[in-house]
Amino acid sequence: MKPVAASRSLVYGLVAVGFLVMFFSTSIKSVYQVYFADLATHFGRGRSDFAWSGSVFMLVTGLVSPLVGALSDRHGPLRTEVVGCLAAGAALTGASLFDRSLPVFVLGYGLLAAFGLAAMTYVPMGVLVDRLFEQKKSGLAYAVVTNGTSISFIVLSPSGSGWRRRRRGRPPSC
Repeated sequence: MKPVAASRSLVYGLVAVGFLVMFFSTSIKSVYQVYFADLATHFGRGRSDFAWSGSVFMLVTGLVSPLVGALSDRHGPLRTEVVGCLAAGAALTGASLFDRSLPVFVLGYGLLAAFGLAAMTYVPMGVLVDRLFEQKKSGLAYAVVTNGTSISFIVLSPSGSGWRRRRRGRPPSC
């Protein structure tokens, strides 16, 4: 897909917004990790008994990623980001309003917040960066947007000696 013609300030603004969304979206999964022991105690469960709720979250995050990709392709990455923000906000609001119900927590956090995280992170941001930049510049932009977690795109870039390099028509060796 060809990059979208946009002003430089708009492109940098979108990259900055993408960085902030990715930065703040990490709190969705981090809040569970930081307060795991307290949450287990709050719901009257042991750590091993409560741990499955985090597993549901991570499983759903992975399973909905193809759906998020389809939403990003069809409706655009920015709309997908907004839907993700709304879903995550609704999940965290529901978890705080119904704070004594473990099933509501699992449904809200494990399903809705997981969808929200997937819709706010790597897949829609990748689509956004691909639409804003030509291929040789997209690695740096994606690394910035993802708060440096994708720095390997620069180190292993197609123009460098990274994993995507081809030798005279042969596929890269594994």
